[in-house]
Order: sequence, then C-alpha cells, then structure tokens
Amino acid sequence: MRMQAWLATLALVSVTALADTAAEQAAKQAAAPAAVPAAAVPVPEEVIAPLPAIGSGPNGPFGYTMGYTLGQRIAADIKDLDVSAFQEGFNTAYTGGAGKLTDAQMQQVISQFQEQRMAQVKAEREQLAADNLIKANEFLAKNSKRKGVKKTPSGLQYEVLKKGAGPSPLPTDMVTAHYHGTLPDGTVFDSSRDGEPAQFPLNRVIAGWTEGVQMMNKGAKFKLFIPPQLGYGERGAGDSIGPNQALVFEVELIDFAAEPQEVPAGEAE
Repeated sequence: MRMQAWLATLALVSVTALADTAAEQAAKQAAAPAAVPAAAVPVPEEVIAPLPAIGSGPNGPFGYTMGYTLGQRIAADIKDLDVSAFQEGFNTAYTGGAGKLTDAQMQQVISQFQEQRMAQVKAEREQLAADNLIKANEFLAKNSKRKGVKKTPSGLQYEVLKKGAGPSPLPTDMVTAHYHGTLPDGTVFDSSRDGEPAQFPLNRVIAGWTEGVQMMNKGAKFKLFIPPQLGYGERGAGDSIGPNQALVFEVELIDFAAEPQEVPAGEAE
C-alpha cells in the first residue's frame, strides 16, 4: 500500500539520518589531525545519562527514538494530523492486522488530502499577494513624496545618491555593480557588499533593474524603489521575497561593456 510505503520510507530515512550523523562524526574525529600528542591532552568523553526504562523490552529506547524522529518529520509537514487515527493505523499495519480501508480508499484519501492542501496553499498565497500589493502601493505612494525621489512612467522610483560620469549602459551590456537589496521594512534579502561585485547581462534581470541601471553612469550610485510589476510580481522569489512585494536596491555601477557575442561553430579562426 502506498501509505504504508510512505511510512516505511520515513522510518528508513530517520534511521539512515541517525546512522549517517553518527558515522560522519566518527569520521571527522578520526580524520582530525592532532596538534599535540594525544597522551598530552586528555579528552573528556561525553557523558550520556543512563537510558530510562521505555517500552516492554530491550529495544524500547530504539522504538521510542524511531517514533519520536518520525513524529518530528511528520509534524514539520502536517500540522492537523489526527494522531489517534495515525497510531491506530500504524499499530494495525505493524502487527499485520486487517486495515479498515482498502488500498483504493487509502489512495483516494491521500489524493483528497493533497488536493485540499494545495487549494489551501493557493488561497493563502493569493491572500498574501493581495495584502502585499496593498502594502507595496502604500509604501511607494508615501516614498514618492520624499525629497529627491523621482518616478518614471513605468512606476519605477529612484534616488540619486552619487552622480557618475560618461555614457550609460545599454540593455545588452554586461554590467558590473555592487548592490544591496532589502524589503521596504529593511529586511536584507541579497547583497554584494561583503564580497565581489556582481556581473550580469543587464537585459537578464528584473525589469526594474534593467530600466534603473540604464539611467546610471559609471561610478553612479542610485537607490531604486521597484514596484511589484517591475520586480518578481505575484510569483515572488524563494522564501525571501513574497508575492507582490516592493523592493529597494542600492546600486553602484562600477563598470559595463558590450556583452561578448558567441561565435557560431565553424566560424572561429
């Protein structure tokens, strides 16, 4: 049955994870070079309290560990599990008893649960997108009234922090820039400040970047306030950027050049 296979897989994963962790720790200890002779520095062993009496036999602690680990993994994904029904089904299957549901019924239950969960996630996502759009519009409306902030016809807002000199990049240019990206509340989701500047084709990033950086000269530093439609829109980006969130970027244009063109096969000298 698929449900039993799923539970067996989770159990196997749990055991494997515990075994792998122990093996990795042992390997690291064995591979670690000794700075001084081992006899010179006594290493205290980790003190583990005696195991309490669990279950009805010598494998009680192991059984408890399996149950606890499996419970942690399921709880991370399913918050409204009927634990009593789960225990009944588990005990029946483990002891070889006859199930109250047929394989077909179990598959139907799983499918219905998945459909309900997907609909719930979709509804929550849509509500979050609607709420974020309201917040983004409120933020941008207020921000547009600040001194020094300008707005383009597309809705992009920008503030010149430092002027540059010379020409501006084309959409097809390869751009080198430092950037610091935050949400309107100041939460940092990406930054190059602590590392090397980023390099990318200007026409292969979000629309707000493509438009904003084209207004900059080499050496300029702008602050871009990007509305959702010029950012990641309703899809968001990973766990850091939700649907319909406004974005704030400080961008320093270091350099740019025409992107190298690929030479078709057979034409290279």
